[in-house]
Amino acid sequence: MLGCLIGLLAFFLPRVAILLLLLFGDWIIVCFRALTSPLNGLLLPVLGLLFVPYTLLAYCLAWHQNGGMISGMWTVLVVVAVLVDFGVIGQGGRSSRKWKKREQR
Repeated sequence: MLGCLIGLLAFFLPRVAILLLLLFGDWIIVCFRALTSPLNGLLLPVLGLLFVPYTLLAYCLAWHQNGGMISGMWTVLVVVAVLVDFGVIGQGGRSSRKWKKREQR
């Protein structure tokens, strides 16, 4: 029951879900500890929180479910999450342009 609640929260409010996962566990941090770049640790999750929350959640889910790697159908999940993030960003830009046109009238 709690897993379904977290899943719904992640779908409708991904940034809130990421903040809760960062505050109350290391589920997200563990995914990025394996990286050997200077961006590992907390920087990539924070950037994901700000810019691509669905992709961050999909990447962490795929990483945990596939034993520390992203392959197969999990790659499709991450790609779909990237497309959803781009759609959310694009829709926000379109919405702001629409409001600017209304204000000019």
